[in-house]
Amino acid sequence: MDCAHNLKNHHREFTVFVASGLAGHDFLQLTTPTLPHAYWFATPENEWQELFHPYIPEHLIVSNKTILTGYYEGKADFYQKDIIMAWLGPTLWWTSLFFALGLMMICMNVLVRKQWTEHEKLAYPIIQQSSSSTPLPNSVEDKFQWLLQNKVELRVSLRIVCYG
Repeated sequence: MDCAHNLKNHHREFTVFVASGLAGHDFLQLTTPTLPHAYWFATPENEWQELFHPYIPEHLIVSNKTILTGYYEGKADFYQKDIIMAWLGPTLWWTSLFFALGLMMICMNVLVRKQWTEHEKLAYPIIQQSSSSTPLPNSVEDKFQWLLQNKVELRVSLRIVCYG
């Protein structure tokens, strides 16, 4: 009985860690549109090329104006080899940074969760929601509901990762 109780608690804690780490997914939606701005909107009048371009690492940005024309004007098909290759490098670099930041947030959550929730008794509604909505299944009916709920959570997570 004690082992089953610990397994249920660990499942709930893991759900809280992942939910807390992914709660701020908006940075993906805000970062991608702003990446090429310094190159697309650089003009001789605003002198951005002299002021900013030397400080922007080339591997973190798409700087080719012909590639950016399709992005800003919307007249190009994304599924062309040159466009995909231009966006692949910056996308992988930024995704790895965001993955590392998310992993770091989950690890920090692991470190402070017990102290904050059990000893200081801080109330977090997200903890109450996850522990009540995702118990481990005990019967066939519970397993079906649990599988459906995890399928929905997986689809939402994939949509966040794939579409920002």
